[in-house]
Amino acid sequence: MSSSTVAAQPTNASWQAWLCRFCWLALLMLALFLSVPHLNDYAWNYDEGPLLQTAALTNAGYPLFTETVFNKPPVLIWWLALAFKVGGTAVSTARLSLTLFNLIGLAALGWLASAWWQQRCAGPLAMGLWLLFPNALARLGVAMNDLPGMTLFLLTLVALTRFRQTEHMVWTAVSGFLFGLTLGVHPLLLFTVVPLLWLLLGGQSSTRVRLKTVLIFSGMAGGATAVWLLPSYSEAFVRWVITYNSAELGPDLQAWAANNISTMARYLLLDHWHLLLLALLTLPRLWQTTTKWYGVTAVLWLLSTLFALSQLSPMWPHYLIFTSYPLVLLAAGGLATLGQTAGQGTNEAERWRYLRPIHSGAILGVGLLLLITYASQPTHWPDWSATAANARHFLAEQPAHSMAIGDDQFILFAAGRLTPPPLAETSSKRISTGFLTVPEIINGRFAYNVTEFVFTNGRFNQLPDLQTWVKNEAAAQTNFDSMTIYQLKPLPERETTAQSSLGTGVLLNGYTLTLADTTIEVSLFWETAVAQTESLHRFVHLLDDTGTIAAQVDGIPLAGWLPTNQWQPGIPIIETLTLPLPTTPGHYRLVTGLYTFPQIQRLPASQPNGERWPNDAILLQEINIP
Repeated sequence: MSSSTVAAQPTNASWQAWLCRFCWLALLMLALFLSVPHLNDYAWNYDEGPLLQTAALTNAGYPLFTETVFNKPPVLIWWLALAFKVGGTAVSTARLSLTLFNLIGLAALGWLASAWWQQRCAGPLAMGLWLLFPNALARLGVAMNDLPGMTLFLLTLVALTRFRQTEHMVWTAVSGFLFGLTLGVHPLLLFTVVPLLWLLLGGQSSTRVRLKTVLIFSGMAGGATAVWLLPSYSEAFVRWVITYNSAELGPDLQAWAANNISTMARYLLLDHWHLLLLALLTLPRLWQTTTKWYGVTAVLWLLSTLFALSQLSPMWPHYLIFTSYPLVLLAAGGLATLGQTAGQGTNEAERWRYLRPIHSGAILGVGLLLLITYASQPTHWPDWSATAANARHFLAEQPAHSMAIGDDQFILFAAGRLTPPPLAETSSKRISTGFLTVPEIINGRFAYNVTEFVFTNGRFNQLPDLQTWVKNEAAAQTNFDSMTIYQLKPLPERETTAQSSLGTGVLLNGYTLTLADTTIEVSLFWETAVAQTESLHRFVHLLDDTGTIAAQVDGIPLAGWLPTNQWQPGIPIIETLTLPLPTTPGHYRLVTGLYTFPQIQRLPASQPNGERWPNDAILLQEINIP
């Protein structure tokens, strides 16, 4: 070999290294460049709205889980709340922060491909394939926990790969900590522990070394889990993160959940068969090299993903993007090793010498078909429909005096409206499982003085009683095709604040009285200090001098919409009632109270000084009719 040939080898290697670095940087910058114009697009998925609302409410000081309803661990909420503190509470702020975060995951995917298959070009190939994967680019900044969870998992794999390369235990500790954070973003990714353990323990000849490795990894993973679990763990955390997510679904979602296997089969065998085939064609090639350990890791990753998704109830289609990562890694490995192994095989059996070119040609052909197919599919950026955009602009132009309740939290957030913390999520699943009821929504209206209701995507259509109640309470209604915005009548101000107590924990904190020519309008300000077990009836009686009832309104509070056993402690319940004025002149007394039904047994009513009200009827006001 001549000296010029020897000198050219490092020059070529250096040139290839710089070219690969340029491709890495170009792909990352291209992804960012294409994503930025779409930071204010409409929601890619319903889950974006609740996540943004929850982060904004947390940033505003509402306690997570105990007041703000959220059914996932808090790590991503903390990230978004920090982003809101730095860049302001806006859709674009959240999406830019997640785009930058997920670009780290894209870089980690490229690093893994290069390290696992020992080919520099495998990294840019994997990154490019993933960006071409249908709608992957559109999901880069989506405010959901799928891609951020995968980003942390990919970083976990990077740390474990460095451990296998260097055998330094510090990388085991780093990988354990990152895996704990992964679970704090997306607990579903617990299934990825299978390929992690294979990568962690495989090839370790000493039982003592294996035990030490497991202890360090699990200890750091447990420590990272404690970082997000201990500050959050409470009865409310258990209710929303564990009980709610494991609740039995309603019939509509049960039918959806029954189609997991067919959905995955259609996704892999019809929609992405070329990627699956390319990954399968790659396996024999990778198995014959020193990288086969990582090939097994990728296969275990894919199989554990498919098994975990098949067990979900329901398995939401957006989870299927999890399968793209191991498939893309395998596909990139096969394409990258074509040049490396094309000239090998001279010492193999005759049949392999002939099969190898055929195998390489198949990989190349399927790879080209895959690239052409994916490149020809346009990225679906979720544009604002005219209806949704008009509704958002209408809300944004109205003065935001209070929070708003709706079934599309994203539109509310984009219009500058926060939802009541207990109603940050109003999904079909929450309605289907019985974790969201009409009384809960009405309680939220009173607790946070809500003046706007927004019906947009049909989820509230599953609660017809809610629509009836809102229409009765509405002062104005604005329609945008299928969307309706209701402005509710403002809640009355309390004029009289004398507090009386009834039974165990029920309070009448005051009232407002308005006399008209022929009617009396009275607003009662109720509250309960403890949860009530009975549905009590309320009475408002207008009594003459003899104690005879001249006018009355009896029944379940709020015309039956909010029984006392649905009152939430500490929330003021305001109901306005109208009674006819008697035509007979005289002196009258307006009284109120509560009684059991059907026993008709009045609850003991006490005055502010502790004395019992006569007949357990609270005197509101004496009225003279001339």
